[in-house]
Amino acid sequence: MKLPQIARRTLRATLVLTTFSLGACALEDEGIDDAFGEVGGDASDETMFRAPGSFPGIANETQLCTGTIHDGSGAMRYCRNRSIYSNNSNVTRAIILIHGSGSNAKTQYYDPTIAEALSEGVDLTKTDIIAPQFFYPESDDPTDQLIYDDWEASNYMLWENDWRWGGEASTHSRSTFDMVDHIIEELMDHRPNLEDIVVAGQSAGGQFVARYSLVTEVSTPGVDVRYWVANPSTYLWHDPSRPGPTANCSNFDDYPLGLDDLADNYPYMVGKSATTISHNAITRDIYWTVGEFDMGGVTTNCRYTAQGVDRHERWENHRQNINDVCNDLGYGAWFCFWHTARHIEIPGVGHSYVPSLQTDEGREILFD
Repeated sequence: MKLPQIARRTLRATLVLTTFSLGACALEDEGIDDAFGEVGGDASDETMFRAPGSFPGIANETQLCTGTIHDGSGAMRYCRNRSIYSNNSNVTRAIILIHGSGSNAKTQYYDPTIAEALSEGVDLTKTDIIAPQFFYPESDDPTDQLIYDDWEASNYMLWENDWRWGGEASTHSRSTFDMVDHIIEELMDHRPNLEDIVVAGQSAGGQFVARYSLVTEVSTPGVDVRYWVANPSTYLWHDPSRPGPTANCSNFDDYPLGLDDLADNYPYMVGKSATTISHNAITRDIYWTVGEFDMGGVTTNCRYTAQGVDRHERWENHRQNINDVCNDLGYGAWFCFWHTARHIEIPGVGHSYVPSLQTDEGREILFD
């Protein structure tokens, strides 16, 4: 994939300064078929993966994705314009969307992206749009808890809040990162003419992609992979330095905020190298964006405030951290200066996915 025009425009601005439902928002809480029950492309027992009558973490059936992923361990829902398990030689690009803190992958992410793709003239016979739906395992409401229990009894995977950092399901030994790896592996198996994959996440989904982009080792020979990290509340820092105070803040550099104790609570991270992760931040096709008016995410959590007081300031500080790490790893000052173009402030928007998608910056990252 070439450097998008927006990144080149952003970089030129930097050079001048130095010598860079469609209105739904996915607000983050910190703390075209209906095939069903597929297993690796084979017909499965639909009763095994039936949909219980109510819905965990979403308001109603309109927000429920109708496709079913099964990786041999358990099941999860996903939205898609065609099955990842069916062979298709027309598809050249796949876009994988990671939802925010709620489980509404459909009306807040998948549906608007389909609409925007059509408005941009994207040929959906050649483009997969995929949105996995991560369900939560529990509720404070006893009635709602019965809903979650029903989904678990139907062999669906359910995740705690650490899904956004690659946590394992409470019901199965499968990380959320494993599931996106599985999606990509199936695409590689069933899309012989695939050229590009984009993995994009907003808010909590941005936190997901900010880590997944650095640690996945899924094999994609001959296929370019781009990552869009949009409006996350935190980032993975690449050294123990922080712009904010860390006194009396224990574990501020532990994963998922830093590179210490990578695998303590995240089995997916076993065997991952901190040095390799930092190199991946420089060499992989990653874009980190923030809305011009996204000043949210203010918290008293010292591990977060060590990165900055709000989302926008953390984005600015992360840009500096990446530049410092780039130089420390020996990539050279000029290369690292150009690399700052991958941190893009999207003008005129706040903390929301669809307005970001509808900008030149968002469309170029996702569709070009």
